[in-house]
Amino acid sequence: MREYKTKICNCFENIKTLFKVLTPEELDYLSQHHACLHVKKNEVIYKEGERPSGL
Repeated sequence: MREYKTKICNCFENIKTLFKVLTPEELDYLSQHHACLHVKKNEVIYKEGERPSGL
């Protein structure tokens, strides 16, 4: 799994995402504290019983 700290996605700007209901302040906070993860097909993201670390 690769993690990116630079802004490589526009998920906060896309009007069709779950982020569209957030205020500008909330979006700003998320943009400063998020990380994008890229996973390969069939890669385990988390296992049953583990606590997931994101959305």
